[in-house]
Amino acid sequence: MGEPTAVPRSSTRERLVTAAVELVAEAGWGGATTRGVAERAGLNQALVHYHFGTMSALLREAAYRAMAATLEPAMLGLLDSGDPLGGLRGVVDAVGAIDPDSSEARTLIEATVQAIRDPELNASLSQMLALFRSTLRDRLTAAQAEGSIRAGFDPKGGAVVLAALLDGLVLHRLIDRDVDLEAAASALFALLGPPA
Repeated sequence: MGEPTAVPRSSTRERLVTAAVELVAEAGWGGATTRGVAERAGLNQALVHYHFGTMSALLREAAYRAMAATLEPAMLGLLDSGDPLGGLRGVVDAVGAIDPDSSEARTLIEATVQAIRDPELNASLSQMLALFRSTLRDRLTAAQAEGSIRAGFDPKGGAVVLAALLDGLVLHRLIDRDVDLEAAASALFALLGPPA
């Protein structure tokens, strides 16, 4: 009988995070246990503590993964367009592409609730959202300079409001698969555009 094949450290860590995302999505934040994650990953429970120190740290990592998986397409949609308003269109398209049944989407909802109780998770998720808002602010400032957004529009305050609206669209998409994102996008552009 040969020696067991060693699992590379990074692969072990990745398996644990993936298992945690899946378990949080299925059982909720409080239902994800060290034993459950280890069993899901096909690994020894001690590896959770070896790689993450605590189960809470592993769950935070799962939350970051879920948030990044959800926000990254929206951020790319915002940045990939040469037209600042077209970037907003890309964000709405990214919201429409979210699979409400995905482990990441379900974990994101769980993590959002948990962030109210966990200051460390709150701080990290807040940083991700702040980056999104500042990128949105910069795109709105550029659109205003080009004349495609109303002259009196405040890009800084507007970025906060638009980010909140987009967060709301994500929530609506996760709960109501039939939400009309096209109508939402049209209304958004009508609000932002220069007066006729």
